Amino acid sequence: MKVKIDKHKPKKWTGRYNRLIGNQEAVFKIKFINNRWWPVVTIERYEYEDRLLCSAIDCDAARELVDIVNKAKKQLSRSEGGGSFVINEFGQIIVPSSKGDGKRLYVGDLIGILKFENPETEEIFDFGDDGLSVGDRWNRPYLGMKFKLAAYNHGRYHAISAYKDVNEDEQEEIFPQEQDEELIENLIKIRGSRKGCRFIVNHQGVVLTKTEFDWKSVYVGRINYNKWFERED
Repeated sequence: MKVKIDKHKPKKWTGRYNRLIGNQEAVFKIKFINNRWWPVVTIERYEYEDRLLCSAIDCDAARELVDIVNKAKKQLSRSEGGGSFVINEFGQIIVPSSKGDGKRLYVGDLIGILKFENPETEEIFDFGDDGLSVGDRWNRPYLGMKFKLAAYNHGRYHAISAYKDVNEDEQEEIFPQEQDEELIENLIKIRGSRKGCRFIVNHQGVVLTKTEFDWKSVYVGRINYNKWFERED
């Protein structure tokens, strides 16, 4: 299926927005490179203590993404453009204000698979699992929305949850339509059962976490949308 952007009039976003704070890999960005604004992602190279900037492959969807994100940034922050945005596990494109005031706009949906290029290896990659098994090393950006597996929560052992802003100072813990026992089992295989852990889900539905002994990114599985959180509009 050809990748495209389903654009619509920007809407105020009050749904889940649980990105990893302080992690440069955790978001998409629009940056000014090679004399144009362009979508990029970042790979953290721990062995070299630096980051590798990977650009989106040139296509209509990438150009439309630049347009809708920059327009949202200008609307929210009166900025010249550029900056971070997220695409959640439903493909919803959410743009935060650059002012740090908590304002966000939902500007459209990514349909299909947007690809990027590693400038060092010239590898073309996306964010799918490509046949990985539970616990395999994840060598692409650790990018996605944040979730929690609690060792004990609301009367049951091992429960997946997320947090949603209620107001500026308060968050509400929310739960999926049904607890996915297979996903929980995979998380326990990697992180153990005695305590909870944090994991992320990227825009292609891939679940990732980090191993406790060396904090390397690993593949956990994929979400089952029938047992997952409901899509918010």
